[in-house]
Amino acid sequence: MWVIEKYLKYLIGFAILWGGLFAYRSCGCAKVQGNFMSPSYISDQFVMVFIGKNRPQTTGGPVEIKDVVFYWYKVPNSREDGYLARVVGLPGDRVAVKNGDVQIKGVNLPEEYLRPEVMNRGQNMPEIVVPRDTYFLLCDNRRDVLAPDSRRFGPIPVNAVWGKIKK
Repeated sequence: MWVIEKYLKYLIGFAILWGGLFAYRSCGCAKVQGNFMSPSYISDQFVMVFIGKNRPQTTGGPVEIKDVVFYWYKVPNSREDGYLARVVGLPGDRVAVKNGDVQIKGVNLPEEYLRPEVMNRGQNMPEIVVPRDTYFLLCDNRRDVLAPDSRRFGPIPVNAVWGKIKK
């Protein structure tokens, strides 16, 4: 009987070790900085980032419209270099903002996650074609003009996206 207990302990230890290594390589934790993603995410909230080993094919499938992603982008004179934003344009998409509404290929993107108090109805942006190997990202709080998203930086390179956020 003691032989079975001995091997069972080894098996459990081995499973814990592999589980820890898998979690270390496939997910991480990020802290939401500022109210750029409110009301979906609040400042100082910690979120799990599911990192795929073949980015941009992240854990859970490829990046799609409306996914919230974590990306690295170094801004001069800023302490932070990792941000959260929502994907609203994939490579090759035509993206525009008219009266605060995001349009993809001329059709309004339904954004049920936004509340009226974070919308900027006076905001307009001419249509652009998202270049190859980039994403067009927008933060959920559209009133903040200093939000770290594609309105400020332009399309974000695919290799800057580290993973998806799952709520």
